[in-house]
Amino acid sequence: MMNKLIKILAIVCALTLILAMFTGCTTKSKDNQAATETTAQKTASAPDTTKQSSPDPVTLRFSWWGGDARHKATLEAIDLYTQRNPHVKIEAEYGGYSEYYQKLVTQLAGGAAPDIMQVDNIWIADLYKQGEMFVDLYTLQDKIDISGIDKTFLKNFCEVDGKLQGIPKSITTVMFIYNKEFFKKFNIDESIKLDWDNMLDIGTKVHQQDPESYLIEPHFGMMKSLILAYMKQKDGNNLITDDYELGHDKAVIAEALAYFRKLMDNGVVVPYEDAATIAEADERLTWQNGKSGIIYNFDGTISKIKSNSTFELGVMLPPIMPDAKDTAVTIKPGVLTSINIDTKYIDECAKFLDFYSNDKDALLVLGDTRGVPPTTAAAKILVEGKKIDPLLSDALELGKANAGSPVNANSNNTEIDKIVQDIMDEVGFKSKAPEKAADDMVSKIEEKLAEIKKSMK
Repeated sequence: MMNKLIKILAIVCALTLILAMFTGCTTKSKDNQAATETTAQKTASAPDTTKQSSPDPVTLRFSWWGGDARHKATLEAIDLYTQRNPHVKIEAEYGGYSEYYQKLVTQLAGGAAPDIMQVDNIWIADLYKQGEMFVDLYTLQDKIDISGIDKTFLKNFCEVDGKLQGIPKSITTVMFIYNKEFFKKFNIDESIKLDWDNMLDIGTKVHQQDPESYLIEPHFGMMKSLILAYMKQKDGNNLITDDYELGHDKAVIAEALAYFRKLMDNGVVVPYEDAATIAEADERLTWQNGKSGIIYNFDGTISKIKSNSTFELGVMLPPIMPDAKDTAVTIKPGVLTSINIDTKYIDECAKFLDFYSNDKDALLVLGDTRGVPPTTAAAKILVEGKKIDPLLSDALELGKANAGSPVNANSNNTEIDKIVQDIMDEVGFKSKAPEKAADDMVSKIEEKLAEIKKSMK
């Protein structure tokens, strides 16, 4: 237990270095050096003592996605806030991830979006192109304390055109989350450094030993990310370059898709046709019954995966080529929290967002349900309150030590993402050969990039 505490404290001390990793900076600004002592600690548990004369009733809507642990903790935090601010009612809108984005886009387009929204940073550039959807939170720094968050991290991941689209609730990394009992059953060394060859070999042997067992439980969107990581490790490039060109040549794409198909053919991955009816990997019986060993996902999902597991979990690095040009291991904001630009209650939204991000009691209630907080002060509160799962600290330590370069905004374009996902599904369901799929991916992406560049003229 002492070793775990030391490890967690080491993670907290390293948070600032993690944030600076992607900027090439070797020093922090004076603002950020001072910020670590101010962010979460300045707003302790005392209620707001600002004198107001009978404030008018306010109803805010707040939407997010997640698992039961996140939902429960967020509802408790909302209840705490409304107890302190009885004139405010907050309507909670929450559910799973799979349908969240499309629902949000529809709401934003129809002027029916919530006042406060949890969003993924990979969406903000595309949403901004359709018009300003979110309040520039730099304009609310007198109401929301963001001084403890590294400015370059905000710039790289949370801004569009210099406007802060949301406040990061956590730092997250992508990992293999594995079933320890499964590894023991099939004599898989938990300390092994996986590459693509030995992962294929291990998974093949598992399925040969027990045809009902599979090394990997596929989360469809994350399987796409795993194969994109193969491509990035191969040539060091993002899928789309900063000047809207395809970052990989067809040979690299074909090789990656052929590898993916081999995972399916060899029984390394649970068949897509068996998994298709349930979107979340940890909600399938193959995972819950111990018939699959690994889920590839962000560490912020650990609490949800734990709730659907009757066995002990561990975390390990995903496969990395021995001669990789880039590890393709992601560290980024876990989720952002944004304010609807059309809200009638900007000040009330800002007040809640400051509470949600910085208040000590709120932080303790929310715990690590969205991952490790992005400020040293907030993380310290969770460590001292024993609210950080050691698996999260293990994951963050691994991610920090092996982090790749950030995925650029162009590679997160939702239309291109859909092209890649659709083609990945065709390969996964074995309805299209890898070589043909590579041809289609190249032609469709290049066609879409031509449209994008034309629209920019």
